[in-house]
Amino acid sequence: MGGDGVQALADTRYSAATSIGAEDACQRGIAAFTVVRSPLSYLCAAYGTLETRHAAVTLIHEALHYAGLTERPSDPLGLSTDEINRMVRVCCGL
Repeated sequence: MGGDGVQALADTRYSAATSIGAEDACQRGIAAFTVVRSPLSYLCAAYGTLETRHAAVTLIHEALHYAGLTERPSDPLGLSTDEINRMVRVCCGL
């Protein structure tokens, strides 16, 4: 995405997903979420149960959103969650 990935990860701030909207998202089974271009990522309780490799994929996935990568269904032209995770696993050797 043309940015410094290490810096994006360093600049990201993590917060427990405790607001009403966040709890709804977490109940759908996701481990983390963020808003595109926002340095704040919300971590659901499920994040704490992930194996290290899956946790790393999740953090990089959210950092890509911070860098501007959109996702389906909010962007019909974006990649799906699974496609983003597959890209992260392949490109990062995870």
